[in-house]
Amino acid sequence: LRNMNYSLLTLSAVLVCGIGSCSAGIYKDVKGCTTEEVEKCGTEFVPYFSGQSLATDVGGLKQQCTKYLKELRCSIDFTNKCLEGIAKGAVLLMLKAADEEYANVCNSTHPKQQQYLSNIGCLNKAGPALSTCMNDMFVSLHRTATKAPARSQISYSCCYYLDYAKCADKALDSKCGTADGKKFFNDIVDHVFGEVLNLACAKYTNDGGKACKALPVLSTKDDSLAKERGFIDPLAIIVSNLG
Repeated sequence: LRNMNYSLLTLSAVLVCGIGSCSAGIYKDVKGCTTEEVEKCGTEFVPYFSGQSLATDVGGLKQQCTKYLKELRCSIDFTNKCLEGIAKGAVLLMLKAADEEYANVCNSTHPKQQQYLSNIGCLNKAGPALSTCMNDMFVSLHRTATKAPARSQISYSCCYYLDYAKCADKALDSKCGTADGKKFFNDIVDHVFGEVLNLACAKYTNDGGKACKALPVLSTKDDSLAKERGFIDPLAIIVSNLG
């Protein structure tokens, strides 16, 4: 979480739109390329987003892996089919990194599985707090995609991700408390989110928070509507501004 990660997304001022009306501008004009369709893929693969705990034994992990990898690969297929340009590249980078992490954890011969099983009990102690952190970031992404000017969406995304990183660190320190558990979690998050915005977010990680504090506060009105949308919408909207 340190190097400033967070890999995410979008188009332009044309796409500054309200929740529920964005998808027509984000996706290709191809059958099946809709918000409703990508939502069918599911979002449980996002750790501590849909629940407050993860599988703690081999049997439970096997079931979890089957479901999460199916969701991820559905999302990857949708992204390949329905996005293009910078948005497609950035979202795919994140999804494929997550797919790689799960493939390793789900492989009984890979050391990552034993690391997972050794640390998940500790991480689950922080599960409720981590779930709050993740859900708050999810809502913030939607707020950014629908309320922030296109030219400022990367800035807001970096700052909201910093908030998430601090929140997750606090949760892990207070509820888990082991260096191994925290490193395992942070290494995965860094891999998934760190490949796209390391450079883009440097300004916001190296100035003690001054740049983030200087951003106008976005309205939280309609935040509750974010739960009706998936992850791909806001990611695709925000990431195109990297270009």
